[in-house]
Amino acid sequence: MGQLEALGRHALGPRYKAKMVLAIGQRILGFTVTRLVSGAGAPLGIGSREAENVLLVELPQALAGVRLSARADDWLRRARLSTLGSPSLLAPSGLGEAGDRGIACYPMTGEPLGESFTPLQPVELRRLFSPVVESLATLHDQGLLHGALRSEFLLREPGRFALAGAGLEALARELGGPRLVRDLVPLDVRPPELRGQNPPVSAEWGDVFALAVILAELLAGRRASGETPATPRALGAAVPDALEQHFLPAVSVRISERPRDLRAWWARALEILETEVPVAAPPRALGAPRSASQVDVVPVQAPAPVSGEPKALPSSAAPAPSAAPAPSAAAAPSAAAAP
Repeated sequence: MGQLEALGRHALGPRYKAKMVLAIGQRILGFTVTRLVSGAGAPLGIGSREAENVLLVELPQALAGVRLSARADDWLRRARLSTLGSPSLLAPSGLGEAGDRGIACYPMTGEPLGESFTPLQPVELRRLFSPVVESLATLHDQGLLHGALRSEFLLREPGRFALAGAGLEALARELGGPRLVRDLVPLDVRPPELRGQNPPVSAEWGDVFALAVILAELLAGRRASGETPATPRALGAAVPDALEQHFLPAVSVRISERPRDLRAWWARALEILETEVPVAAPPRALGAPRSASQVDVVPVQAPAPVSGEPKALPSSAAPAPSAAPAPSAAAAPSAAAAP
């Protein structure tokens, strides 16, 4: 198993730095680990048993002296209760141990997003992601939060996304405190208030921050990687000015600036996407992958005459010949002076 384990850990790429326990071929909760999911934060794996697959989440901190079996039933009950009325949130199906790490188990109802994926168009976002936003808003209505949002928890099912990870924040807070909560998610989707050495307990405004980053990733077709703030344009998506401005408060370092009404924020984002015209995408760093949907140039057309044929310029208004080089074909045509 040593060679397989090494191959599995190499598949996680340079973003994964912490020592992990999950390894290909390992048996956990009756499932065999068959794949490691790329990404930072809490290590993820896919376990298989006959025709059943599950998503395995390793708590990224040693839990010396903690017996998870004694806590499993109570945690599973509370986590499942929190997802009632939120059909797009997947409740956990098991809690176990591997070495000195806790392993949470979620039913795998779809395929998790990879490191790169096709950018979603507005109509797809409305259809696939709106149920997730509504489920999170319902969670907030009850005074609860997800607390561990990351794009690797998005499972693409036929016609919609489902979201795993419900209950992880509460489990991590009970077992390891704020630092374990902080380490559950990658840095790029981690709210600023959870990035310090002694972060406070997370809250629903952290969900708003992480959700906005994930949406920017879906629009750009790639994961965030150090961009601050992680808005759609910062990740390379060609989006309207109004949408870029709409994202800025959601990913603000100031909690007071983040929207409190998740439904209203999402409805306005969709409205902008479906009515505004995209603009040219910002230049990307040299060597960064590009999406086929990005716009390089916004063509500008000369205005059509109001009626009849265009009038000829009188000779006195005709421009003098210039020795300057002719403009390139990509340049926008200049308007002629009216007689």
